[in-house]
Amino acid sequence: MNKEKNCIETPAVIDLRKQTREAYSGSKKLLDYESGEIVCLSVSGIGKPGGEAYADAIQTLYSFVYTLKFTLKGAGLLDFKILPLECKWGDFDPATTSAEDWSWTLQIRVPPEVTEKQIDDTARIIQERKGLELTPPERVIENGGRWLQLLHLGPYEKLGETYSLLMKEAEQRNLQPVSGRHREAYLSDPRRVAPEKQKTLVRLCVEEKRRDFEL
Repeated sequence: MNKEKNCIETPAVIDLRKQTREAYSGSKKLLDYESGEIVCLSVSGIGKPGGEAYADAIQTLYSFVYTLKFTLKGAGLLDFKILPLECKWGDFDPATTSAEDWSWTLQIRVPPEVTEKQIDDTARIIQERKGLELTPPERVIENGGRWLQLLHLGPYEKLGETYSLLMKEAEQRNLQPVSGRHREAYLSDPRRVAPEKQKTLVRLCVEEKRRDFEL
């Protein structure tokens, strides 16, 4: 730790990317890796990506994660690098389900040292400073597992093509997707990056195919 002029010790910065380098790699090659459980700030909802509910969830997450980071750092308790926004999709078929009915959970990963009390305290700070009454995001522990991952370069509307590639790769490796365990991590800010240049990490949680034995 470093000491600032006010004698509050500045905590060392935690970089969660280094704990699972593959998970945030910008490599264009297919990655096959294992990860342990992680802790995330999470907001769940239903609605079209980019719609009002989706946008509100993003605003809530970023308001909380930045306020949380600088509050904890200022108190000399904890400091961490903010990771990309991620989305865990519900178990539905986008080809047959209206976008207005898509279920999602938006998440930003945080260090496991972050407590529920600190999250609740952050909600109070945001209300006092900004006059915003935001429902605190949940502190969620996501299970680890085996992942196949590809970097998608292009508009979000074509993410399905990358999922198809992952499914084919899983089949070739005698793997099957784990229900409800497909995720995306957004490396580009869509407000500043043209659709054809947007980078998105697409992850598919997989497991060995089960064999059915005849009795």
